[in-house]
Amino acid sequence: MAITLLVSANTPNPNVIGDWALMAAQVTACKQLLNTNPQILTEWETTTVPEIAKGTYIQHLGAIYIVDTANFPIAAGALAVGVNYIRLTTSGVTLTVDWAVSLAGYTWDYENNGLYNGASQILPYSITYAAAPTYAKYKIMNLSTNNAGDFILVDSDGRFESLRSDSIETDGTALRTKVIATGTWDITTVGSRNFAHGLTANKIRNVQVIIQTDAETDVSNLSASLFEVAPLWFQEISVVGANVALYPNPAAYDNANFNGTAVNRGWITITYEV
Repeated sequence: MAITLLVSANTPNPNVIGDWALMAAQVTACKQLLNTNPQILTEWETTTVPEIAKGTYIQHLGAIYIVDTANFPIAAGALAVGVNYIRLTTSGVTLTVDWAVSLAGYTWDYENNGLYNGASQILPYSITYAAAPTYAKYKIMNLSTNNAGDFILVDSDGRFESLRSDSIETDGTALRTKVIATGTWDITTVGSRNFAHGLTANKIRNVQVIIQTDAETDVSNLSASLFEVAPLWFQEISVVGANVALYPNPAAYDNANFNGTAVNRGWITITYEV
């Protein structure tokens, strides 16, 4: 099992019988590369650590290699927690494959059509590792940018992840949303709650809250307002430091529809500036 260099035939004219087999192998490889090898990793739709699939052709520093007899493991040992990239490095007439966590020193090589640092190349894949056996896999659509913050990632379900694709940008300001589930909440017993937002408070531009009944059949918008009834009740949504503070109006929520502890009580949707 190896990622083996495909030897070229003698040129311009083949002069031994073996050259014809070499030429046929090169033609097959070229046809596969023209097809772009759209998916070269195994376990694409699972959370298992991937390997490079048997039969894959790889172009590296102008030469063509093939994963010859079996799927090829990507180095041994655990990945670093966070984002990992797949690195190829020449080793004689084969390639070694391991994990890289940094793209420092890599630049786009237009002649060889890849992201290189000397004899090492980064493949257009990103693997996010949290804890075994969870590996989230993404195809990098714009590796040539060489800037992880600008990468457009696509997973097996076709979902995009990137600064540009998961935000709305207007007037040069990119906005994202974050949704926080409140969890169970008996409003009749605990009238107000704080929820950690995990954001920079002065980057928050809007907060919306919806509350549902115990039966999960009715949903209402918890908006900041003042109710002029006797006694005087108020309802408020505030960002206080690291928390979103909710103060539902007892006149509306202090009843049997909101005293259960078996369902998620509602959701907080935060719009914030990137």
